[in-house]
Amino acid sequence: MSKIKELVLEEQERQAYIEKYYSAMYRSAEYMGLQEVFDKLHQSNINYKPKKKTKIMAKETQNEMLKRLFIENNLVKEDVFKHKFYNIITRQGIDKIMAANNIEIQYEIVNLSEDHTHCLIKALGKKGDKVIQTFGECTPKNNTNAYPVAMAEKRAKSRIVLQLAGFYELGVFGEDEAEDFKRPKK
Repeated sequence: MSKIKELVLEEQERQAYIEKYYSAMYRSAEYMGLQEVFDKLHQSNINYKPKKKTKIMAKETQNEMLKRLFIENNLVKEDVFKHKFYNIITRQGIDKIMAANNIEIQYEIVNLSEDHTHCLIKALGKKGDKVIQTFGECTPKNNTNAYPVAMAEKRAKSRIVLQLAGFYELGVFGEDEAEDFKRPKK
C-alpha cells in the first residue's frame, strides 16, 4: 500500500473516531440540557453537529412503563384490577396481550395424578426470537374447581404471556395464577 493511501486511511479512522466521540459527548450534553455550552466550546475548532439528531429519553418510571404496556397491548379498564399489592390482568386481558405480541405457546403435561386432582403443565412460549419456559400447577391446596388440568394450563399461559410481554418484571400477575387473585365481587 502506498504511503498516501495509508495516510488517507489513518485520517479516515481518526475522523470516524472523532465523529463517535463528539456524537457521544453531544448526546450527553443534550441529555443534561447543556447542548448550547457544548456547541460554543467546540464551535471554534470543530463545527460539530451529529449527523442524526438522537432523541434522548429519560428512564421510565414503573407506572409509565405499565401505562405504555397497557396501551401497546390494547388493554382497557375492565382488563386490569388492583388486588392488595398487585395489578392483576384478567383472562381476557391475557388473550389480548398474547394476540398483540404474536406469542405462540406449546403445552406438555409433565405430571397428572391418577385421580386427576394434581396436574403440572410445562409451557414453552415464543415471541419473535425469544423463547422461555414456565410451568402451571394445580392441586387441591391451590384450586377449588373441578377441572385441574385446564386450571394448570391457564396458569402456565398467564405466566408465560406476562413474562414474554414484559409485565411480570413489573409485578403484574394473571387472575388465574392464584385463587386469591380473583376480582372482588361488587
